[in-house]
Amino acid sequence: MTRNLRELPLRSALDQLLASLDLDWYLDEHPVVSVVTRNEAAARRDLRVFRTVELTEGGHGADQLVKKITATIEPKSWQSAGGTATIRALPGVLLVRHNRRTQERIAKFLESLAGQ
Repeated sequence: MTRNLRELPLRSALDQLLASLDLDWYLDEHPVVSVVTRNEAAARRDLRVFRTVELTEGGHGADQLVKKITATIEPKSWQSAGGTATIRALPGVLLVRHNRRTQERIAKFLESLAGQ
């Protein structure tokens, strides 16, 4: 298999290369990329902090954000639905413990709200 991936960011290139092999990746605590099966990557629960102060000051309540995220992005994965993923609202931030792909979806969701 050959692909020209020079124009892509590393994360996009890894996504494209590994998808056909049914593999995925994540960043370890140290700047190391680990390549694992998709199931292993999906089962990971890494912590990510999302800044939401602008959204909450703009009228999006923190609890409202949590409800929207847990209802629309991997709804069965959250602890409230019996899963292992967690989300917690603190003043101006959301603490999310989930896998990389779901965290990227949450980031896009929050960016789309900020752009409205």
